[in-house]
Amino acid sequence: MLQSPECPWGSFAPSEVDFCEANVCGWVVEPANSISCIGYVIVGILLMRAARKERLHGFLTLMGPIAIAIGVFSVALHATLTRWGSFLDLSSMYLMAWLFLLLNYRRLREEKRAPVGARTLTAVYVAGNIGAALAQLLWAKAGIPIFGLLIIITGLSEIALWRGQKRRVDYRWFWGTALSFGLSLFVWALDLTRVVCVPDNHVFTGHSFWHFGNAVSIYAYYRFYRQFEPGASSR
Repeated sequence: MLQSPECPWGSFAPSEVDFCEANVCGWVVEPANSISCIGYVIVGILLMRAARKERLHGFLTLMGPIAIAIGVFSVALHATLTRWGSFLDLSSMYLMAWLFLLLNYRRLREEKRAPVGARTLTAVYVAGNIGAALAQLLWAKAGIPIFGLLIIITGLSEIALWRGQKRRVDYRWFWGTALSFGLSLFVWALDLTRVVCVPDNHVFTGHSFWHFGNAVSIYAYYRFYRQFEPGASSR
């Protein structure tokens, strides 16, 4: 952790991740990484407005509120660099990752003409998030691997759907999701590995780019999934 020696708090590196921003002794420990969380909030508001305008119901409407939660709880992490901040941040990420997986699972069952009821899906969603949160509490280092595993499984399920689905699916927004997520992850990796790292930069960091890029990927994924709602178009 890039911490000022005179700072009286914070020796905890959440999930063993050392962000490339020197810690500030104040109410906000990492200003750049905290401010950039606004991207999630903006996207969340846009998605909530879109869902209301398009009169959506069901699981897809959760994407907007969850995006806002990710923004707020990511601030909790970067502003404090505490264990509880890390827990809230990762828990909100689980909410989105489980939602992606749940939506794909619903599509898989519908393709097999064996749809699952909303109550069952809700129970699976709640149980999955509780299980991931408990695993994180029991072993802090499990946080990011669990998130990565959920994303990988979602990707594999999308491949299975692409190969076996009978209806025509517009994948343009999906590729937008993959591009923005992959690019933002690459830039964050440069930050994380210190390839491109200016610790005293409190305006915009590689991790700040991850926040905005990941927020864009959430918006794109919503637009991709919009086509699976009754009477909807992916455009």
